Amino acid sequence: MKIKITFNNAGTYQKGFTLLELVVAIFILGIILTIVYSAYITTFENIEGTETQAEIYQMARTALTRMARDIESAYILNNHGSTGRFIGEDNDLDGINADTLQFTARAHIDFSNPDRYGEQTQISYFVRKNDETGVLALYRSDEINFSLLPAEEEAEEEEEQSGFVLCNNIFSINFIYRNKDGDDLDEWNSKEEPTIDKLPKMVSIELLFMNWADPEKPPLKFTTSAAILMARYQQ
Repeated sequence: MKIKITFNNAGTYQKGFTLLELVVAIFILGIILTIVYSAYITTFENIEGTETQAEIYQMARTALTRMARDIESAYILNNHGSTGRFIGEDNDLDGINADTLQFTARAHIDFSNPDRYGEQTQISYFVRKNDETGVLALYRSDEINFSLLPAEEEAEEEEEQSGFVLCNNIFSINFIYRNKDGDDLDEWNSKEEPTIDKLPKMVSIELLFMNWADPEKPPLKFTTSAAILMARYQQ
């Protein structure tokens, strides 16, 4: 190792470092900083991934709880003609399950007047795709349905559904309907045979979310089931 010696005006000398020593020191410092930075990034990504999954779990729990409560309160009355409906369609959107469900229930939510909760209403669940981002969102429509009178007095045509977003960034949604014989069906229509004027005994819901933390991984799957009380009293 060479040591560079320089003299100042007072005649004393000072030791310095060669260029090679400086390069080696910078190289070692770079390795240390790379290790520290990698550890920091890994920790940050793990924290971010955990927070993201926690957000998805909370969103899924809220959505499934809301849907289960709505479905449990579904009803159809046959006094003075068919009153109410329960229609589940097995749909897809670009090859992905995007089922829709529409039914009458005692689960109306009026945010401006909480005392009105439980009024007769028509609830719909449907999926829409954001054309700009390509992200799917699950919507919930809750409308007090004054057409739930005799069948001949129902509205002629329904306009495009409107509602509020129940959850975003879903991958797919699938409903399964179980009849009184224990058979699982992909669709249900209370307006047509063989399920005319009838409710399913139970509805299973499968909700898949995109894994935001790592889109390459499989979607996160959440499931629940809702038993319809009124179905027990049907013939």
